[in-house]
Amino acid sequence: MIVNAHVHFGLLWGPLENWPVGYTADELLRDMDRDGIDKAVIIPFIQNYDNEFMAKSAKEHPDRLIAFAMINPWRHINRKDDIKRYADLGIKGIKLKSPWEGYNLNDDMILGDVYEACVEHGMPVLVHTGDDVACTPLQCEEVVRTYTEITLIMAHAGFRNLADEAVRVAKRNKRIILDLTAATSQQLRDALREIEPERIVFGSDSPFMDERVELEKFSVVIDDEHAKKCIMGETILRILKMHV
Repeated sequence: MIVNAHVHFGLLWGPLENWPVGYTADELLRDMDRDGIDKAVIIPFIQNYDNEFMAKSAKEHPDRLIAFAMINPWRHINRKDDIKRYADLGIKGIKLKSPWEGYNLNDDMILGDVYEACVEHGMPVLVHTGDDVACTPLQCEEVVRTYTEITLIMAHAGFRNLADEAVRVAKRNKRIILDLTAATSQQLRDALREIEPERIVFGSDSPFMDERVELEKFSVVIDDEHAKKCIMGETILRILKMHV
């Protein structure tokens, strides 16, 4: 079972003429079939997200697509109510991209309701992490120590300059999962050396990154069959409480 845990999804839309962004179900399923991917976690494009559309698309393809919702806390007045509604629609997790939306991941004033609601509904939180001061691995550590029952998936695992910090933070905190999407092969090797494969997931960042390239990276680095099964599918399905 191969599960791509990080795919951007939605209708064609873009703020600039030279950056039209879109990835439809037909396009995604075509690429999944080509690449031997069984399931994909679909995440809204940040520019113009439609969480109801994500839930609808996953319901139309229940054996292939798993929907996450995007939350910009500035746009959601009743965050807990909205997250409950998404959970009722079948949404399995929440995505945050703080650098583009003007907040820090450890800002309890604006995100406390989000984190509490995700714990209440058993939804993991996928957070963009990297060099930006709004999304550092140390902020993620503060979140999981404050909300001790939350599961936090660190997308890109601190890429680039904070990659080592991301591994150290994950090693200290069992509730942190490393998503090595668009990371380097050395990042993946470092993660495998320090933490168990049950806390590492595969993703492609499609359509921005080519799924085939990411598959090759993971194939080259991972030799152990148990680690491969975990990282390529079992870990994310376990986190989402779905049948492996």
